[in-house]
Parts: sequence; C-alpha cells; structure tokens
Amino acid sequence: MKNTHKSIAGIAKILFVILLLAGCLLPVHAGEKWVVTDNELTVWDSPDYLKKLGMVTRGYEIDAIAIEGDMIRFEYEGMTAYVATYCCRRVLEESVGQEQPVVEEGTAKQTRQALSAEKAVAATSAKVEQVADAETRGSTAVEKALNTKGTALIGIPLLVLGIVFFLFGLAGVVFTVCYAFCPKKLAAWFNERCGEDVIPAKRFNKLLLPPVYAGIGAIAANMLVFGVGGLLAGQLQETVMAWQESTQMIVCGVAVCIGVVVTQAVPFMILRHWYLKYREEHGKKAARWMTIYSIMCLVAIYLICLVIIYAVMAMLALLLILLILCVCFPARYYVVRRW
Repeated sequence: MKNTHKSIAGIAKILFVILLLAGCLLPVHAGEKWVVTDNELTVWDSPDYLKKLGMVTRGYEIDAIAIEGDMIRFEYEGMTAYVATYCCRRVLEESVGQEQPVVEEGTAKQTRQALSAEKAVAATSAKVEQVADAETRGSTAVEKALNTKGTALIGIPLLVLGIVFFLFGLAGVVFTVCYAFCPKKLAAWFNERCGEDVIPAKRFNKLLLPPVYAGIGAIAANMLVFGVGGLLAGQLQETVMAWQESTQMIVCGVAVCIGVVVTQAVPFMILRHWYLKYREEHGKKAARWMTIYSIMCLVAIYLICLVIIYAVMAMLALLLILLILCVCFPARYYVVRRW
C-alpha cells in the first residue's frame, strides 16, 4: 500500500509539473480584444518591423493571439501580423474586472516607454539637425569666401579694362576738340611724331579713307554673318532641335565665335593693308602715327556728328516746349495809341 501511495503521489507531481509547463507555454493574452486608437496604423509581419503587410484605421478591432513585448500578435488576412500596443486600446470585459488595473498599468508602462523612445529619437534628430546646420553654415562661409575671392579676381581685369576705355575715351575727346578747333596744330604735332610732313592740315583728307573703308567692311561683314546665320538657322532648325542640349550649346558657341572673328577680322585686315602701304612709302614710325591719326579722325567725326545730332534734338525739344506754352498760355497784345 505504501508503495502504491508513493507511486500515485509521484504521478500526481509529474502531472502538476506538466500542467504548469503547459500553462506557461500557452499565450497569456489569447482571446483579448483591442481597438486601434490611431488614425492609421501600420501592420507588420514581425515585431522587428521587417515587412509591411497593410494599414488599419481607427476603430479596427483586433483579436489578440499573444502580447510579445510592446507588440500585439494577431491574424490579419490569413497571416500572422503585429501592431504596436501603444497605438491601441484594450477592450475590457466585466468578467475580467480584476485584471483591468494590471493591463492598464502595463499599457501605461508601454506608453511611457514609447514616449521615452520618441523623446530619445527627437533629441537625436535635434543633434543631427544642429550638426547639419553647423556644416551648412561652414559651407556657406566657404562659399562666401570663394565668391568674394572670385569677385575680386574678376574685378581686377574689369577695372583695368575700364581704365583703358576711360583713357581711350579721354584721348578721343581731346583729339576731337583739337580736330574741330585747331586742325593745323594737331597735324603739326603728328608730323613731328612721324618725322616728316605726311599729314595734311585739312580736316577732310585722304587719311580718312582707311577707317571709312574699315567701317564699310565691318557693316558688310555683319550683314553677311547675320544673313548667312539666319538662313542656316531656318534651314537647319529641325536638325538642330533633334540634337542634345549640350551639342546645341557647342554648335551655337562655335557659330557665335565664327561670326565675331569674321566681323572683327574684316576691318582689321583693311586697316592692316593701309598700314603696310604707308610703311612702304614713309617707314614704320610714320605709318604707325598715320594709322592712329586716321582712326582718331573717324572717331572725332563720329563724336562731332553725335554732338550735332543731340544739339538739334535739344533745339527741337525747346521749340516744341515753347509751342506748347504758346498754345496753352496765349499772350495778350495791346494797341498803343499815339497822341
């Protein structure tokens, strides 16, 4: 009998351990109902957020299979799915009223953990933004320095070019005044530089021919370039539009360079032809000063024509103003009787 009681007691202990293990293995929260509280909630295939299965909206009811950490495991469209517990609310039943504080306490704890995680993420994001702002400020400072340096490098050639044009304009104004009021003294000064009397004292002389021919050649070259360019552009428009943008830019740049070279080369070649002719007749020094005199004479005539045109326009404007005043405010005439 004692052996029988011992064997029964052993069997009972074994069954108790088996039942205890089975109870531990069974999901504790199986059968619980949860309701989604967020407007939209992502459904994942695992607690590690590996694959997105879909989205559920506020009010969606979930039949929990188990609670794994802060994730609810449930069945979604025939698949095992997971959602975050802090985005849901547990539906409490009257029969489990004693378990309510425990569940609410667990949910509050999970919510606090989620908020702490969000705060940590926000703090990390703030630090990253601060670092990015510092890098942006540093890059902006470097760009400003480079732009300032580049502006300075570009400004020096522009300043030199401006000084050259200013001196050339000043020389043109002085030459124009002398050409208009004292042409004999101007011719004598240039003849001294030439070493012989090769420049006549008259305002209009044969030395005006080279710059006039050069001007006519420049006009003809411009008309030719624009005419040929317009004709080719009209015929090859469809072909050019079919090319890539970079190819179009290269072709347009080459065409512009060719046009500039042609329009500038024609007057230069005409002046060079006359310079060589003067050099054969009077020498290199005289040819140089004769060419300068001929070019400056054309500049002087151009400036004189501009002054005359502006003077005529000013006089016409003054006459027009006087006419308007006479029409708007007519004068009164009085007859003086002789006694």
